[in-house]
Amino acid sequence: MASSTQTMPEIVSSQVTPTLNMSMLNHPLPIKLDRDNHILWHTQMENVIYANGFEDHIEGLRPCPPKTISTGEVNPDFLVWRRYDRMILSWIYSSLTPEVMGQIVGLQTSHEAWTALQRSFSASTKARTMQLRLAFQTTKKGSLTMMEYIQKLKHISDSLAAIGEPVLEKDQILQLLSGLGAEYNPIVASLTARDDDIQLHAVHSILLTHEQRLHLQTTTTEEDLLIANFATHNRPRRSQSNKPSQGKPPQSFMPTIRPDTLPDSRQQYPQGYRPNRFNNNRSRTNNRPQCQLCGKFGHMVLSCYHRFDVNYQGPRAPASSTSQIGLTPPAQAMMAAPSSASMDSWFLDSGATHHLSHTAANIHNGTPYNGTDSMMVGNGKSLPITQVGHSFLHTPAKPFVLHNVLHVPQLTSNLISVSKFCTDNNTILEFHPSSFFVKDKDTKVTLLQGQLERGLYKFPTSSISSPTASPKHQVFLTKTQPTTMLWHQRFGHPSGVILQKIFHTCNISHNSNKTVDVCNACCCAKSHKLPFSLSTSRASSPLELIHADLWGPAPVPSSTGARYFLLLMDDYSRFVWFYLLPTKDQVHSTFVQFKTLVENQFQTTIKCLQTDHGGEFIALTKFLSLHGILHRFSCPYTPEQMAE
Repeated sequence: MASSTQTMPEIVSSQVTPTLNMSMLNHPLPIKLDRDNHILWHTQMENVIYANGFEDHIEGLRPCPPKTISTGEVNPDFLVWRRYDRMILSWIYSSLTPEVMGQIVGLQTSHEAWTALQRSFSASTKARTMQLRLAFQTTKKGSLTMMEYIQKLKHISDSLAAIGEPVLEKDQILQLLSGLGAEYNPIVASLTARDDDIQLHAVHSILLTHEQRLHLQTTTTEEDLLIANFATHNRPRRSQSNKPSQGKPPQSFMPTIRPDTLPDSRQQYPQGYRPNRFNNNRSRTNNRPQCQLCGKFGHMVLSCYHRFDVNYQGPRAPASSTSQIGLTPPAQAMMAAPSSASMDSWFLDSGATHHLSHTAANIHNGTPYNGTDSMMVGNGKSLPITQVGHSFLHTPAKPFVLHNVLHVPQLTSNLISVSKFCTDNNTILEFHPSSFFVKDKDTKVTLLQGQLERGLYKFPTSSISSPTASPKHQVFLTKTQPTTMLWHQRFGHPSGVILQKIFHTCNISHNSNKTVDVCNACCCAKSHKLPFSLSTSRASSPLELIHADLWGPAPVPSSTGARYFLLLMDDYSRFVWFYLLPTKDQVHSTFVQFKTLVENQFQTTIKCLQTDHGGEFIALTKFLSLHGILHRFSCPYTPEQMAE
């Protein structure tokens, strides 16, 4: 009969053990022992073993009974003890990783396995102690969260305690505080100035609370800055004559639109935006920010879930001419412009809703703007708009188009709207701390790289097209027909047959009177090897040098079943011997017969044999050395050397 759970169960018979074994083994242990979690594993195993009353087995206090009794029969107590001990040993094995399991393979009892693991993982070595002490003293919070920082220090402290070098709680507190950044200085000063002793868990709670407070303040500050830069639009009320009021025009850029000019207003505007209908009810979105990425109201780009989706394009603006620029949302400029910039300097602005230029030279096909609306910048100032047009940014990769560029003379720099640039040019922008990349949306190929200049991302351009551009700079005004060589270069250097087929199929006119020179780029790029120089070496007598090569296997065997043929050529006379072989392993015997034949016919011996590095020829090396024949190998991947 078994005793209480506080003592070791009495061993009466072996019939109760199978049930106990099966019930305990049905509960797998969650923690597997590896090189880093010995403390957790040790605590887990101790609880399991002590809870079942088997601590005497692992501590060696219950030795193994004799295997037999005085009559020579098997001792029943031995059988029961062995079942219990093997059950404990199976628990230990089931909680080990394969790497650690190899340390106890061959041990017969649970006490031996337990002692071996304790000795392996808890050995107090000087090197291990110094390593952990150094790691404990040099650990800093850095970019870790407070919980990660606390857990890292606790893990090092627990590792030191496991090898007999425990760290005092006050030392843990001091190291915890010394590794914090400057934002925690008020908390550190408050805790170090206290006269009473404070426990470690209380310090943890204070630091975690302060971290949450800092995070909340940082998030609130970022949202306030974004909302402060948002230019809200004041909508006028509808007058009795169903026309816009003649009062003060809105400060933000929002030209009025007649509803009857829109074919379908539900399809002309991005989601989350509606035109000004001048109704008596104020829009519910008056005081709500609008996301510059997806166009929806109620959140900013910082919290938009589309911000990490590189394939997301956002709502497309309605197709409009320069006279219908009012079909887009209110124009805004969120970025503070630099104090001085050249006419051709353009800067990327993720908060601007339109492209902006401070000089008319950057506007192509400009149309005067006669509306009463204005441009509102980040400091709240309204700037007048004089004209609307287009512009082109010429770069080494390709020209980029800027649609609906607003001319605002009072600006101090040119601004590129990130959202409109990506939409107009089918590109994506990838920003880095000191640079940015313009990539094709479909292929993800990098088209352009720009650098950070004075805290702003400057768009690298070679020139800006303007109305004053000279006709000599326009390629499409040239009257000279392109030559065949020019078309050859434009189409990616195709062959002459392909080029003529393109001319015929696409009806392309070209100047075919001029002679087509050899394309140097094709000669350099399409050649796989450098040309071989002419060889002047030649054997001076028969059998001085024999070239050997094997070909096969042939897809169709010969009438005799041969799939390979061996070629043997005399370098002096260029005479060739041809042998058909069923398999490659017959090369050795065939060459022996060939050697006997030619040496008897020419009354001389073979001096040198040149082959490639095939295995069938490597097997001849020993035979050749016995007969004084030099074995010479050709260079890898150069079959031209086989017969020079």
